[in-house]
Amino acid sequence: MAKVRVALLVLDVAVVAIAACAAVMLRDPPDQWAQRFLDLRPYLVFSLTAAAIVLPVAGTSRDLWHYASFNDFLRIMAAAVVIVLAATSGTFAYDRLEGLARTIPLIHVLLIIGLMSGIRAAARLHHGFRARPRTGARIGDTPTTESVLVVGDNAVAELFIRATRELGHGTIHVAGVLSTSGRHKGRRIQEVEILGEAEELPEILRRLEIHGVDVTRIAVAVPAAQLSPEAREMLQDLEGEIGILVDYLAERLGFTATPGKVQDGPHANSEVGRLPSLRDVAVCPELRRAYWPIKRLFDFVVVLALLVVATPLMLLVAVAVALDVGSPVLFWQERWGRFGRRLRLYKFRTMRSAHDADGARIEEAHRTTRIGNFLRKSRLDELPQLFHILLGEMSFVGPRPLLANEQSSAFTGRLAVRPGLTGWAQVHGGRLISVDDKAAMDLWYIRNASFPLDFVIALKTVRMVLNGDRTEDSVVATAWQEVADWKVELRADRLGNALPRAGSA
Repeated sequence: MAKVRVALLVLDVAVVAIAACAAVMLRDPPDQWAQRFLDLRPYLVFSLTAAAIVLPVAGTSRDLWHYASFNDFLRIMAAAVVIVLAATSGTFAYDRLEGLARTIPLIHVLLIIGLMSGIRAAARLHHGFRARPRTGARIGDTPTTESVLVVGDNAVAELFIRATRELGHGTIHVAGVLSTSGRHKGRRIQEVEILGEAEELPEILRRLEIHGVDVTRIAVAVPAAQLSPEAREMLQDLEGEIGILVDYLAERLGFTATPGKVQDGPHANSEVGRLPSLRDVAVCPELRRAYWPIKRLFDFVVVLALLVVATPLMLLVAVAVALDVGSPVLFWQERWGRFGRRLRLYKFRTMRSAHDADGARIEEAHRTTRIGNFLRKSRLDELPQLFHILLGEMSFVGPRPLLANEQSSAFTGRLAVRPGLTGWAQVHGGRLISVDDKAAMDLWYIRNASFPLDFVIALKTVRMVLNGDRTEDSVVATAWQEVADWKVELRADRLGNALPRAGSA
């Protein structure tokens, strides 16, 4: 593993050098390149020296590129800024940047971020393509059904987490681990973070709820006798008053509890039952069109170009958020991604903490700020989602990812495609329409998706940002009618395909 990290570090340092040369080539005409490369030498030496120091400290080479996450891209952005600042300062002290244009450092930092992020995104996309399911047999009608907290930082907890991945088939999501020793907060067991101590359970549940994680079960990986009286009392209260299932694994040594159901709420007996399911939509002819892979390529190319422009803007927004609402500047929520996979969606924070120093919930009216309201209205708080598009987790246009308590098993068909930064439902009502209507309009989009339609949605998104959300009842009614007819067609096609096999049997 050490050899791999050294190799990745060497490649990253090489990227810094390539970006410096590319900055000169972009800034100056070809007939001046020879002289400019000679002038670049002191700056290049300082850049490589700074990179060799800053990149290991930033941890950009800690993980394999095909496992790159959002935090890795944040580290790249921070490291690029520090490297260029150090190189510029060193070169200025040495020869006052003799022969170099003053815009070279700015172009250099943008190229470092773009190249390093692009390489990691490409590696992750390649890895995801190789590891994708080869058939639709594993695509079900219900996304992940249960979020679990594990109490205990021992071998049993590790075994439980590994078993959920090997045997759970994606139906169980381990949201975090609670320590009983009090020494391991912030560390990880099988890539699952230790969120705190068992005695902090109520506060941790509140934090997870804010992030959209609805815990339905607590798996206790230590004997009850090893828990503090306070922790045992908390678990009893949770099971008796709130209804969260508490399962003592040390006694059961298996999955004996009935998994929690997806919250259907008001959708169970509504007209949403008319909507196509994920199983139907995932194999429909509309998803086999060439539009979808071309759309993904288009998203990748465009988002790379946008990140070059948006990176300075994101840095300014991050500073404004830090000064206005404090740190951390990013906020995340767990939402449903393609095929019901968990998606940790990042935004810039626009509200102050939800709880005061005593743990009491603060009213939303007292948490809002002028800057926060502006960021939400202008949609600038959603800029970090460009990295989700880069990684292939989202698209520019598509169904907006919903929270767990909004995504019902009654309308899973909308999960057949990548969620979008904006969508047909967002430009025809957005926050003003029900999740039922959003689901119908999302499915209408999946059936009618095209580049002209995406262009129309993009234009209407600009109008929405400037003028606010507006509902259009006729568009909603049209979506319901067409999607209901589509479900009948899909069922008929599936039945027609099954009849020859039944006859041959």
